[in-house]
Amino acid sequence: MKLRRVEPIYKLPTNRAATHLPLALGQVAGHIRGIPGWTLSDHADRLDKRHHDHRLDTAVELALDLSYQHLPAAEQQLLRLLALDPGHDIDAYAAAALTATGLAAARRQLRQLSLDNLLQTLSADRYTFHDLVRVYATGRADDDEPASAQRTALTRLFDHYLATATA
Repeated sequence: MKLRRVEPIYKLPTNRAATHLPLALGQVAGHIRGIPGWTLSDHADRLDKRHHDHRLDTAVELALDLSYQHLPAAEQQLLRLLALDPGHDIDAYAAAALTATGLAAARRQLRQLSLDNLLQTLSADRYTFHDLVRVYATGRADDDEPASAQRTALTRLFDHYLATATA
């Protein structure tokens, strides 16, 4: 008896960012299930950005993951949003604008991120990233913050900078 090959009636679309690997596709599906507030476009944008940036899991990223996972949710979000700032350093006023929180909360969170060695203190109220931590935080922002939330946070930050410059 000779077996013949049967072509599928319908071929599922593939995503170049998942490189046709079942494990990668499973991770993508898990990410989609785990974040129900995102649109499929948000998920596709995230995959495209990771693919474009050639992001790979490294020992450094895994080590930073351990620190990041132990942070409270508000500090995780602040770290992610701080990475969006195009400047070299940031103060508590700008951090409060990014996160839409109060100044006292922003100061407390910045101090804690500095104590956790995820930010470096430049002066009494100015903070910066180590280059590797910025790359990590940028990746987390791309993975965990929808593009619309990133735009909203940056709009608040730029409005703050404009108001400060005008004053």
